[in-house]
Amino acid sequence: MIQEIPSSFHERAEVLVIDNCSDDDTGEILRLQLDNHPVNIPVSIIRTCENLGYAGSQKLAYWIACQNESVRNVIMLHGDGQYLPSLIDRFLPLCDTEIDLAYGYRSKLKFGRKEETPFFTFAVIRILSILESILTLTFRKEWHSGFVMYSTRFLQRVPFQILTDTPHLDGHLLFVSKKLNARVISVPIYKKYINLKAFDGDERLKYVMSVFKLMFQFHKLDYEQKRDVYMWSREYFEILK
Repeated sequence: MIQEIPSSFHERAEVLVIDNCSDDDTGEILRLQLDNHPVNIPVSIIRTCENLGYAGSQKLAYWIACQNESVRNVIMLHGDGQYLPSLIDRFLPLCDTEIDLAYGYRSKLKFGRKEETPFFTFAVIRILSILESILTLTFRKEWHSGFVMYSTRFLQRVPFQILTDTPHLDGHLLFVSKKLNARVISVPIYKKYINLKAFDGDERLKYVMSVFKLMFQFHKLDYEQKRDVYMWSREYFEILK
């Protein structure tokens, strides 16, 4: 997947891989692949000592990015291949702007068969997104995309210590963007599902329930509380030692 990152990013980006305590030698396999097939982009691999969960690994990566003054934007690329690395190019025109958050939204109209989200999953996402837009009085084309570009300027204002540890972290960050009056833009994308695992059964139900919980909490939590950006993920930093 790293080999598929567009060349337009090779001279302006670095790749950080979080090996979230995988038990299938993912990190070592990746190192071997990079040794055999070098890429023209710096790659760092960090392995945690315990599994931080989906949201925890994201928080760790964002914390690391925020400590480096030269980093202006962060894009998370899922390791399962559901978001193709080539889609990163859609964010390129926004990298040197004042946009705080650029989120991808699945568009069957624009991409046709390239967009492979199953019908039922797509319908659930649309319904939840409509409800979230109504509750927050903020229209978002999708609240459930995991393909997002954040500015570190925005991330440094985020009270991560009170954000969800569920897979809906990116949606929760959209809630925060509303509270912080962030500059947000949407970008049409597509998602791959064929031969890839999707939420189903209990996982889907747990996800939907976690989204409803976040919606009900939206007006109760203080997303504007002041804190030191170098403190909110200290517990994750300690795990690396």
